[in-house]
Amino acid sequence: MFFKIEDEIGNVYGEFKCRYLDPHSPKTELVMKRIRQKYAADIRSKKLSDMDAVRAVFVEGVLLDWKGVLDEKDKEVPFTVADAIEFFNLEDNRWLLNELSVLAGDVKNFQKEAVVEEVEKN
Repeated sequence: MFFKIEDEIGNVYGEFKCRYLDPHSPKTELVMKRIRQKYAADIRSKKLSDMDAVRAVFVEGVLLDWKGVLDEKDKEVPFTVADAIEFFNLEDNRWLLNELSVLAGDVKNFQKEAVVEEVEKN
């Protein structure tokens, strides 16, 4: 599912493809555990702060792709995990990760419209 992210005045920051972030799913827990283990040494040595690790876990475990993300010269940046981690570590872009976390954690965003309408009726 691609989520188009824009600010309150309509500036578009790109479209971000995310998988559903279900914190109670055994599959999600396994993916998150694997990624945390990957970064464990960097966290212990303080190369990565706890928040940097959280961003890395999101990028590697939830974010699948992006479109329309631009660099400082307004050139589109192809999606890579390394570029995404760097992008979300920038102070000005951290709010985007919060927005995406909320969207990726809402199951209604990943259901077909008919199912969502039926759930909302009840």
